[in-house]
Amino acid sequence: MANLKMHSLPINLGTPYLTNESAYFLGGIIAANETVSISNTECWVSPVRYNYEYLTEAELRSHYTSVNAIANVLNNKTYYVDGSYININGFTLKVNKFTGRHSGFVTLFPKKEKINVEELASLTEEVLKTSSEEVIRCFITGIFDGRGAIDFDTYKKSIRYIALDCANIQVATIFTSILNNFITNYNTSRDRLEGGIRRDNQFRIKDINYYYRSIGYISDVRFNKYLEGNPRVTTNYEDTILTGLKTIS
Repeated sequence: MANLKMHSLPINLGTPYLTNESAYFLGGIIAANETVSISNTECWVSPVRYNYEYLTEAELRSHYTSVNAIANVLNNKTYYVDGSYININGFTLKVNKFTGRHSGFVTLFPKKEKINVEELASLTEEVLKTSSEEVIRCFITGIFDGRGAIDFDTYKKSIRYIALDCANIQVATIFTSILNNFITNYNTSRDRLEGGIRRDNQFRIKDINYYYRSIGYISDVRFNKYLEGNPRVTTNYEDTILTGLKTIS
């Protein structure tokens, strides 16, 4: 543990250190800003959410198996969402933002204090400043692995950009300072007049090669989108960093 940064973050991550695993889930938690309450205990939610037609059951199961293995390292577990609900020891709990058109799962982390996502993001940023590049990379993976959308040009068989809805300006500012090693564009809904449908503010990563080479995905379906247009690249399996993590070379 000598190379890991201890933290006093007001969240029960299962470890007092900012490890690869806890950093991954923090990325997902802060990017999503979702909570649930269990017996008067409020928990942060790290969600993985897809439109149900976007992937096969095998692809969802593969992603779940890897994320659950990461959670197990932290003495936690991951729960499939059925419709809008999860079952915890016989107790049924509604998870907001999941609807009948979504497939996915969640990992829950109890709050130690009643703080908001802006405060959690700011405190996390301070810990990341003295963390290793590998831990920071795992945090970035967590940001995009669960909810990041792939804008794919079917005709050219290429990814135009990776997008992530992020309406919170304070969180976006913190993420921008962390995502400074590759080309990142933060678009507000006012900037994008695409048919008149108002959308959340988004991060858009356009340096796709850098992202897939240096950060990577656990999600098979999101990773394989790159391979559709680049079938000859080599896939690197980086389970020693995070279970299920894949990059290209």
